[in-house]
Amino acid sequence: MAAALTFVRFANDVLRAGYTRAQTVFARVAFDGVEPRDLDEGDREIARQLFGEVDEVPPLARRTIVGVFGRGSGKTQIAGDYLLFRMLTADLTAVGPGDMAVAVSIAPDMKLATIAKRRAHARAQATPSIARCIEGETGDGFVIRRPNDGRA
Repeated sequence: MAAALTFVRFANDVLRAGYTRAQTVFARVAFDGVEPRDLDEGDREIARQLFGEVDEVPPLARRTIVGVFGRGSGKTQIAGDYLLFRMLTADLTAVGPGDMAVAVSIAPDMKLATIAKRRAHARAQATPSIARCIEGETGDGFVIRRPNDGRA
């Protein structure tokens, strides 16, 4: 069985995102479930700066990601990339017939939440393998028809 596509591999290999080392460490721990203790020493030091003296993230803490980063740190682009990743890879077995799965951007206000959605859409349009899957666009977002299972 092939290994599941991680967010970091998706960002690097599909989106060609070009994240910094710190952004990659953040994504590996926050999105891909890597425990800080399992990082090499250089990345472990970055993780200490990002997450504190944590060797293992408790399962309950993994349900919510809260980050405070400075302006220009790439957080909105990473959020948009993660929205796109989840649109393409999330398990949709619990989505009932006729229901539409959604990826939601949450921010302090609608203007900021819209930026991550626009970034996801722009990245999808700029990535040929994903652009051909865009099925529609609305004022609220866009629809992707997933190539692996045909779900929207």
